[in-house]
Amino acid sequence: MQAEYYNYTVEEIIEEGIDPNEYGRARFISEALIMMENTGDDEKENQVKKQPSTIRREDDDEPKFWRRRDLLIPGQSIQIPSKITTVHLLKEKPIEHQEKSGDDYDNDYEEDNEEKESQDVETIINQDRCIYIGSLLSRTECSDLIDSTSRLGYAEIDKEYPKEYRNSERVLVKSKKLADMIWSRIVPFLKKSDIDGVKPYGFDNDGCWVPCGINEVLRFNKYSRGTFFKPHTDAQFVRNDNEKSIFTVLVYLSDSSAATTLLKKVGEKIEDDSISFDFKKLASIKPTEGSVAIFNHDLYHDGQKLYYGSKYVVRSEIIFKRIDKDSIYRMDYRNSEEFKRVKNLIDDSYELERQGNLTQSTIKYIQAMDLQTSLSHSIQRKSNRKLSFIEENLPEEVFVHIFNYLTDEEVCTSVIPINSEINSIARNETMWEQRFSKKWGSETMEKSILDRVIRYEYDENYEPTNEEKIEFHSKENEIINLLQKDTHDWYNAFSCRSNMEKSFNAVLLDLGQHTYKYGLASNNAYWRSMTAVGEPNHPHFYLPSYGFDDVITGDRFVQAQYHCRLNKFFNSKGVPKKKLLKIFLYQLYKEDLRVNLQEHPLLMAVPPHWDKEYLKKVEQVAFSLGIPAVHFVDSFKLLALYYQKPTSLIISATPNGSTCVPVIDCESKTACMDMNVFNMYEEYRNMNEDMRYYEMTFREEVSEFLKIAPCSPSQDQKEFNEFVQNLEPFEWTSYMVSPINERANISEIFYSHVWENVQKSITLIRNNQSLSNIEKDQILNNILIVGGFSALTGFRERIKKDILEYLGQEYSPSFTFREQKADYSVRKTGIKVSIVGQDMDVVGGARIVSNLSNFREICSYNQAYNKY
Repeated sequence: MQAEYYNYTVEEIIEEGIDPNEYGRARFISEALIMMENTGDDEKENQVKKQPSTIRREDDDEPKFWRRRDLLIPGQSIQIPSKITTVHLLKEKPIEHQEKSGDDYDNDYEEDNEEKESQDVETIINQDRCIYIGSLLSRTECSDLIDSTSRLGYAEIDKEYPKEYRNSERVLVKSKKLADMIWSRIVPFLKKSDIDGVKPYGFDNDGCWVPCGINEVLRFNKYSRGTFFKPHTDAQFVRNDNEKSIFTVLVYLSDSSAATTLLKKVGEKIEDDSISFDFKKLASIKPTEGSVAIFNHDLYHDGQKLYYGSKYVVRSEIIFKRIDKDSIYRMDYRNSEEFKRVKNLIDDSYELERQGNLTQSTIKYIQAMDLQTSLSHSIQRKSNRKLSFIEENLPEEVFVHIFNYLTDEEVCTSVIPINSEINSIARNETMWEQRFSKKWGSETMEKSILDRVIRYEYDENYEPTNEEKIEFHSKENEIINLLQKDTHDWYNAFSCRSNMEKSFNAVLLDLGQHTYKYGLASNNAYWRSMTAVGEPNHPHFYLPSYGFDDVITGDRFVQAQYHCRLNKFFNSKGVPKKKLLKIFLYQLYKEDLRVNLQEHPLLMAVPPHWDKEYLKKVEQVAFSLGIPAVHFVDSFKLLALYYQKPTSLIISATPNGSTCVPVIDCESKTACMDMNVFNMYEEYRNMNEDMRYYEMTFREEVSEFLKIAPCSPSQDQKEFNEFVQNLEPFEWTSYMVSPINERANISEIFYSHVWENVQKSITLIRNNQSLSNIEKDQILNNILIVGGFSALTGFRERIKKDILEYLGQEYSPSFTFREQKADYSVRKTGIKVSIVGQDMDVVGGARIVSNLSNFREICSYNQAYNKY
């Protein structure tokens, strides 16, 4: 794999060197303990924003199997040498079983030699995991990284470690780009079994942990002649209580004869000024340029003494995220004797290091690490608790069958808290996947029934009868279920969604310049209203609960439009005015949805041109109303999510103009975005002044009025003329009629604006230097066309033909168009009903986001509330 694929130079990747004091040896573990003592203090600020990476399923073919080698597999019987080697970690003393002597062995390290005389072996059950992947980095990438870090300057670490224990040189680099690149190359080699049941060693590690990336702080180590790193385990990186590292990532940047040995500790001896461990050898890794070893932190390993040349390695770790933190039973470990003992050792180590007593500091540190790793292994093991007769003799399937007779609440409140074994059985993945599907629909249950519709006339609710309700397919539920599959924890998915529906049920809003779409995260269908704001100006004005001093929005304005003056809701930049937005949000909650402001967070779709400064103002408006939390999502990201087109070119055609936005992995690339503002209403109103009383029906009428020709006059004048002759005059009212030429010309003006927009966007994509050729191909071969005017007669055929001609034979794009069909939730006329389909795609994408397990974590919170 070549470096050019990622379009990063090494200089761009190596963002900055780090002061070694910032990430000192003891700080990793001491910060972990501090985090444990102050659970949740800054958790929201530090949480990882992206979704856990998708790990290959067990039944998939193993990718590039010739580059992955499993050196250690948990639970597997392996044969190892029965010889025990005693290593004095802090003394320049020969190994007790070592026959050689001399200056080259004064650090009790000898070169691993596979050709040594045969030794006695024994069979053990292995508990650790180690994966070796060859050729993760290219030769050029390795040499470039060595050169770049050498320019930063490798430094000795003799102020952190005694030279008898570790004497290499190191430089610390912070680079998210490099970490993400390494992670993206590792992920295809991982299997579901690699992460099943793993957890951070030590305290407070129950629950389901999934990988979310690599620590961006990378430790580059240089080994010269005579240097080594004696046996040790690796400290965790702890971002917070629910984000900790589990696996070490060791990337070899050069070939070397100094191997990494994987060890099993079988004994120890601690003296006043020394500490020694007894080990048996499990396996060894010979460093090969560009390869990587991945193993659990609590696996003892060493870096053997180097006799010639140099060895360069990069050390980082895979960070895991606990996805069921809100639903697991967590014990108070802070008062346990083990925790107090570990904490005291770390405190002592840190103080001794500060005083310059590295030997005693390291002894305390090694003791603390050894105690933590012995308490709870990273690879899950069976509990030592004696099982009851029923637990021991009944298979899990019988328990699950019994639990199926209980309600969701009974399983959660009465069964799960019993003990850890019953807890594990009661969280059976298949059972909770079935419960999730039964409640919200899935591949086996795709129909959903709306239980409520709203009528606004005279402030009344309308409750439909069962005969009036209809069933319809919920596309959002299907996608939510699909996305939840990657969490590997259906109990957590079920409990999170249930809790959010009860106490964190988001209001969804897609605010367009002509209409706004809205709903609740717990609903399967949504509503549409006019984006209109006005003030009463007529003596006959009447609307319950409103008077001449009020500003009215949406359906309230529509009902009283003949007695109101229309206010301009959006400013010249296309963003809502702050004061009017506050009134609009208030009436959205109180009138449109009939919900309390203080009980429902707001998830709002926003166009890509709204900048962070304006979004901060919108957030302040929402919080001033008492809304507990907000989250803004780019509307094009929601479209990509709803249509499952994560990398594509999205073309939106509306009465207010068109916008073309390329997305990569559901993220908008605004550098290639092009907008073309064309207010269809204003264009026609200039020709027909008497339109005031009909502007609320403009959307439907103009959709009938516009007819797109199969070609432009410049492409084929004859065909265009034939199309015009077949048109009929359009009757807006009995006294306002548009002749056929006017109808054809306005339709062509609209289309020409859209097509100009599309051409500019395609050109920007082709010429953009930050996009790789693969990304350009993916974008231009997946075209998504949405917006109210994408359904105009003739539009789809014309735009598809023109795009194919413009792209040429270089591309073979697939086209996805906005849904034509709309499902209405009730078979009854004369009332406002909720809708599924058509232009509800953005708010549908918002519902998907609001029902995923991590929605709480990505919201911004109103500081006036503490309950969230």
